[in-house]
Amino acid sequence: MDMHQQPLRRLLPGFLAGAATLALIGCEMESETELYLDDLVTVAEEGESLNTPTQIAMEMASVQQCQDNREKLESILGRYLPDFRAVECAQDQFQAVLRAEASVPIQAGYEASDMDAVFGLGTSTGELDDGRTAYQSAFLLNRDQLKALQADIQSQFHQEVDLAGSDLMVRLNNDRRGEWEVWGQYIYMDGTAHQFGKARLNRRNRVQVKLSDVGRDVLLRSGSASLIAATRAQDSSSDN
Repeated sequence: MDMHQQPLRRLLPGFLAGAATLALIGCEMESETELYLDDLVTVAEEGESLNTPTQIAMEMASVQQCQDNREKLESILGRYLPDFRAVECAQDQFQAVLRAEASVPIQAGYEASDMDAVFGLGTSTGELDDGRTAYQSAFLLNRDQLKALQADIQSQFHQEVDLAGSDLMVRLNNDRRGEWEVWGQYIYMDGTAHQFGKARLNRRNRVQVKLSDVGRDVLLRSGSASLIAATRAQDSSSDN
C-alpha cells in the first residue's frame, strides 16, 4: 500500500481501551519510515546517530473515541518515539484511524537497548566479493522501552501493546549520485512479496520495503530483524 495515496490503517503497536467502553480496538498499526541512502551511508561510516521521520496510523474504535483519547495517547507515545505528534482523527472508509508523525533513530550497529526509542533502524558496512561496500540495515526493537510502554498502556487503557499485526515499512530514497542496487530476503518491495528482492534505484528514485511476517516475528523475539542492503551499482557514475 502506498501510504501517500491511501489512508493508513496499521502500524506499531496495537491497543485496546477502556473500562466500560472501548476507547481503542485491538488494532493493528502501520508505520512508514523515510530512509535516505545518504543517511544510511553517513551513520554506517561515521557512527553518529540521526533521526528520520516516520508516519504512523492506528486503528481506533470510532472518530469520537479517537478524539477523546488523542491527547492521552500523544502523551504516552511521546515518551517512546521522539517528536511524536497526533495529527488527526479521521474516518478511512469503514475504519476510524489516528494519524500521527514521529521520528525514529538510525544508529550504527544493532544493539537495540542503546536506542532512546521503542523502535528504530540499525546499520553497518560489509564488503562484497567484488570489493564494493554494502550498507546493511535492520529494524530494531528496544524491548525495555516496549515493556515500559506496555505498562503505561495497561495503566491507562487496561490492555497491553500488541505488535503481532504491525506493518513496519521504510521508503528508501536514493539521494546520492548515481545508480544504487538494493536487496533483501523475505521482504515486500512496492507491495510485492519476495524471497529475495532486488531493485536498482536511479538518483531521486525510491522503493517501499516492508518487513515480512517472518521478519516481524524475528524482531519481536530477538530485538532486530534484517531489512535491506545497498551498494553503488558497478556500472554507475561516481557517487559521494
